[in-house]
Amino acid sequence: LVTPHLVDGLTVIGGRASFRSAAKDRAPVIGPIHGVENLYTSTAHGSHGILSSIMGAEFLTSKIMGDAHILPKSVERFLSPSRFLK
Repeated sequence: LVTPHLVDGLTVIGGRASFRSAAKDRAPVIGPIHGVENLYTSTAHGSHGILSSIMGAEFLTSKIMGDAHILPKSVERFLSPSRFLK
């Protein structure tokens, strides 16, 4: 424990906490960060993260390696972190 003095006299009886990050439009945020060279993100997968994170990893790998596009351009724009820029 990092701070054992905080738990003196307390008994843990159980509990659980979980968090899922999500974007305001509920779509994952996957792609290059606008204005920063060689920086990419894959976040806000929410409750479908087990599926979308795998797709996101494959998409980013192809993007970084300069391979052919694995997603249609419309989907790339939909997932892009730049979609929140006004």
